[in-house]
Amino acid sequence: MVVTQVNKITELSKQSGIISIDHVTFYVSNAKYAAAYFTRFFGFKLIGYKGLETGSRSMCSYVVSQGDVVLVLCSTYQYGSGDLWSIVSSRGDMVKDVAFTVDCLDNYLNKLVTNGVEIIRQPWTESDQHGSVRMAVISPFGDITHTLIERTRYSGTFLPSFHPPLESKNFDEPLDISPEYRVSFKVIDHFVPVLNAGQLEKAFDYYSKLGLETFYSVDDFKVKTDKSRLNMVIVANKSKDVIINLVAPSAEDKLSQLHEFLKYNNGSGIQHLALRTDNIVATVTGLRARGVQFLEIPSSYYDKLRQRLDSSKISIKESIDTLEKLQILCDFNENGYILQLFGKPLFDRPTSYLEIIQRNNHSGFGAGNVQALYEAVERLQKQRGNL
Repeated sequence: MVVTQVNKITELSKQSGIISIDHVTFYVSNAKYAAAYFTRFFGFKLIGYKGLETGSRSMCSYVVSQGDVVLVLCSTYQYGSGDLWSIVSSRGDMVKDVAFTVDCLDNYLNKLVTNGVEIIRQPWTESDQHGSVRMAVISPFGDITHTLIERTRYSGTFLPSFHPPLESKNFDEPLDISPEYRVSFKVIDHFVPVLNAGQLEKAFDYYSKLGLETFYSVDDFKVKTDKSRLNMVIVANKSKDVIINLVAPSAEDKLSQLHEFLKYNNGSGIQHLALRTDNIVATVTGLRARGVQFLEIPSSYYDKLRQRLDSSKISIKESIDTLEKLQILCDFNENGYILQLFGKPLFDRPTSYLEIIQRNNHSGFGAGNVQALYEAVERLQKQRGNL
C-alpha cells in the first residue's frame, strides 16, 4: 500500500509552508445561479463579486462564505473559447481550484522547485486599499490546480480583485428558520480527489513534495462491496488544518461510484468537500428545511448501530432516533465518535457533492460507515442506469 512510502518523504515535508485551506473555486455554467443555490439552500452569505461592472471582461465570479468556508463560483462570458469554457464543456460544473494559505510564498516556492514541483503560474501580486496579496499556482493532476496565497499584508474581505456584491439582497435567506436550526459550517474538514486507477501513488508523491504527510488513523483501509473496490490514502499538514483523502478504484473495480465519477468528469477530479459543523443535528435540520437532499440510509443500519453502541463504552449525546430521522451516520472508537452524512450531487452530473461532518474527539473518516455509504450510492447509480 502507498502508505509504506512515508519514510521516503523528502525533507520538505518537515517544513511545510501550507497553513490552511484559503478558499475553493468552482467552474460552473452559471455563476449567479450557483451563488444563489449556495446561499439559499446552504445558508452561505454573498461577500464578493467581479464581472463586467467591475472591469472583468472574460468571466464573472461570486464569492460566498460561512465561518471559514469560502467558495468562489466562476462562469465565462466568452462562448466557445477559453479555459473555463472548455473545462465546463468537458467536465461539467466542478471544483477547479483548492487554494492554500502559505506562510512565506517565495521561500515555499523555492522549496517546491528544488523538490521538482512545476509552478504553472509564477508569483504575482494584487493590491488595493486594504493591502497586497502574493499568489502562485501549481497543479497536482489533470485540470485541478492549487493557488498558493500569502495574505499577511492584506486586511480586506477576500482578495483585491473582488468588489462588494452589487445585489446581495437577492441572495438573502428565503426562510424564517428559528436560530437553533440555522446552518452553521465552521471549516472545510477535508476534500476528496478521485484518481484514475494506478494514479494513487503518483498523487501521494506529489502531495508529499508539498510537505503533506500520511495521516495515520484507523481508516487506512481497503473498502469492498459487491460492486466497489476502493483504495485510499489520507495526507495532511502538521496542524491537520489541510486534510486530503486520495481515492482511486482498485484494479478489480469496474462498476463503482468512482468509475461513474471518472466517466462523467472525463477523468480525475475532486469529488466532494466535507464541511465541518459543531451541531450536525441543527445544521442538517436547517438544510433539510431549505430543501437540501441527502443519501437515504436503510433502518437496518441504525438497528446495527444501536447494537454496536450497547456493547461499547462510548456514549453518544445525540439521540439515535434523531440521527435515524435525519439519516446521519455514526462511527466511533474508544476515544470518541464522528457524525456525518452525504448530499446528493450538487449539479446535473453525478460528480460533485458535499459531506456534512461533526467530530467528537474522533479524527477518523467513518471507516464503519463506508459500507452503508457505498450501498446508498449504488442504489442511486441503479436509478441513474449506471450500475
